[in-house]
Amino acid sequence: MAFAVGIHAGLCTQPVLGRAPAACAVHALRQRNARASRVAGRATKRPQDGESPSIEDTLAEDLARLKAKRAREKQQQGAASDQDESESARARAASFVQTVLVADFFVVLGFLAWLAVAVVKNDDDLYSQWYALWTPLIQPALGVLMLGTIVSGVLGMGKKA
Repeated sequence: MAFAVGIHAGLCTQPVLGRAPAACAVHALRQRNARASRVAGRATKRPQDGESPSIEDTLAEDLARLKAKRAREKQQQGAASDQDESESARARAASFVQTVLVADFFVVLGFLAWLAVAVVKNDDDLYSQWYALWTPLIQPALGVLMLGTIVSGVLGMGKKA
């Protein structure tokens, strides 16, 4: 492949593989700064040919653009935050219900594993201990799991509507 050497403003050269010459990094930075100043709505001091823009000027322009962007985002968030409060309360409730459901699901799986071990081993003592917890603990855990699943489904349908 042949190298093409471009001369930009008679000051810099940049080899480019198999393409037309491109501007050097200094001139690319000047173009970026000029675009940024047009976007920000203010004119910047253009360096003379051969003089690179100072780092401080470039950083100051970047900082000004960042502050302007953050200010716009805060204004947009302020308008949307009022309607988001009711949605965020619903989202927090749905998140809490889902967390309780996950924890309860694993508790129920633990009780199921306990029952499976008691049946496979044919151990009456292990089964009688499990059965003693059936009414006060296991049935309510199953009820919470079923009720939570229904509530989660209703909240999901409300979210779609």
